[in-house]
Amino acid sequence: MSRDIEYEKQNIAYCNSHKEFGIKCKNYKLCKDILPEWWFNCKGCYLCTNCHMLFGTWGTQQYIGEGILDFQDNLQCPICLKIKLCVTDPRCNHKICIDCFKKSNYKKGKCGLCRLL
Repeated sequence: MSRDIEYEKQNIAYCNSHKEFGIKCKNYKLCKDILPEWWFNCKGCYLCTNCHMLFGTWGTQQYIGEGILDFQDNLQCPICLKIKLCVTDPRCNHKICIDCFKKSNYKKGKCGLCRLL
């Protein structure tokens, strides 16, 4: 992956834990992680370690992918039935809201909708 200067300019944020400005993770809507400015030079991507491990090429799970999740706004979550910002689960392509995704993916390692079906 080559450096994306335009992405960096549009996604600068202040990180309270590091007390400096950094660049938002490509999955910031989900993880809320801000990367230090040196991150790309060291890692070669715009994904935090958690997103890279869970959704990226480190893939110790069944799914091994690019790591950048697909977000869509104003969709009805099939689990909680609320209209929210939804994320596409990379393993099964179900679109569920971020809250339901976090509950099912981080705790059970499986899509909440797949468990219901």
